Amino acid sequence: MTDWGSHGSGSTDETETPFVAWGAGITNDSHLYHIEQTDITPLISTLIGIPIPINNEGVLPYKFLDLKYKEFIANAFLTNAKQLAEQVKANRELTIGKSIVKMYWKDKELTDKLLNAEKLFNLKQIDECIPEIKYIIKLAKESLTYYRRYQTNRFFICLVFMWFGWITFLFINSSGVQRYEIELGYYSWLLLANSILIVAIVFLMVEYIDCKEWRILCYGIISIVSVWLAFREVIKKKLILKINYNKSMIEFISIIFLIIMIFIGLKYRWTFSISMLLTTILLKFMFNKIARSQFILTGFTLAVFPLLPTVGLQPKIYIVIIVLCISIVH
Repeated sequence: MTDWGSHGSGSTDETETPFVAWGAGITNDSHLYHIEQTDITPLISTLIGIPIPINNEGVLPYKFLDLKYKEFIANAFLTNAKQLAEQVKANRELTIGKSIVKMYWKDKELTDKLLNAEKLFNLKQIDECIPEIKYIIKLAKESLTYYRRYQTNRFFICLVFMWFGWITFLFINSSGVQRYEIELGYYSWLLLANSILIVAIVFLMVEYIDCKEWRILCYGIISIVSVWLAFREVIKKKLILKINYNKSMIEFISIIFLIIMIFIGLKYRWTFSISMLLTTILLKFMFNKIARSQFILTGFTLAVFPLLPTVGLQPKIYIVIIVLCISIVH
């Protein structure tokens, strides 16, 4: 319970908890060590003689153990390092597949150090083995962080292109008029857009052919299709705006604010609602006409959508794909 009466938060006073280890196999030295909550699992597993759970990321706090059993401690510590190395391998295959080119440059060092630690242990050189294992675990932790953040920038870029393509598509589709087919090399530009779409999707599929994380491929394809839809609308339609130039500064500021809110929405969902409301109001304001009731109703409905609770652990990508298919047919 916090000082202001809430159930809890992330302050140091609330998250730091005393941990006392005592009993058989525990050292008699009374020292203060700082450990993570996940480190308790390897300690208990070692003391009762069972394998460390494969998905645990804790590091065995070997200084808690009785140093009279150095060989036992080194063996347990080495097992902990191997378990973390297996997690690195699993995360690598999930993220980049079996590609050697994209492999984190410290992975090779991790493998070499692990072999060296096993060699030192087999030679009973325990004092040299333990520092080597500590370094291995440090490398494993860095590798896990690398692979878990590997796709962050790519996801962000995909989301930006999705939003850019989708907003452009809606904007041109709602305000443009059909071009004559002979204008601006209509069919040539359309052929170019379709060719780029096919090449981009094929390239993306080849790039992620070994990747087990299929969502990355889906997001990439959706972002490409979104941009393609927008480009196709630019080719097919002329943009006609009836702007009151006395209000141009307000419109410019509104557009900039809208773009900023969209980017913030990548982290805070509620800003998507504000962005959608602004989009609805801005379109009506810029075109200087009364928007149809269906348009306004759609805008308000979409504004409510980001505020709905997330149900289930897995994203509903198929919903986005269905919407894109409907847009393509349209």
